[in-house]
Amino acid sequence: MSSAVVWPLAGIGALILLKSRQVRWAGMLGAVGIGALGAWWDASEYRAAVQAVPAVGQRVVVSARLTELAHSGSEGARLVFRLTEPSRPALLDAGSRISVWWSGGHRPEPGEVWRFSARLRRPRPPPSPGAFDEATWFYRQHVVATGNVLEGATRRLAPQPGFTLIG
Repeated sequence: MSSAVVWPLAGIGALILLKSRQVRWAGMLGAVGIGALGAWWDASEYRAAVQAVPAVGQRVVVSARLTELAHSGSEGARLVFRLTEPSRPALLDAGSRISVWWSGGHRPEPGEVWRFSARLRRPRPPPSPGAFDEATWFYRQHVVATGNVLEGATRRLAPQPGFTLIG
């Protein structure tokens, strides 16, 4: 059951429990419990997706739509893609979000669909106390894998969606 189904059901259950005037405290306790169950469900789905990605970089071929430009510099850009189909080999499902470093060649625009080879790995835990926690940051962004796009293995599949004026 996906989180798109769990959250509306949890909300309906919470409203029913809160409408009960006889046991107000039980309704509030039930609402908190339903919220905690939904958060646990989301975290377990994310953890299962991340565990499918190897800890060391593995070469995969993905078809994905660029959703955001996280960072851009003179050497390249950190881009976030959403997969439009499962990766090959099948490590990631369609809809998974990945963050890749793109250097060289034509830089994608938001909304474009690309097929490329990348070396992907799990987000790393912090190397020492007080260091930037990449794994937690990517968890909050719903990114399940990170890596680098391999040179010479990129192809644009669909252009950036645009608007046309009729008139």
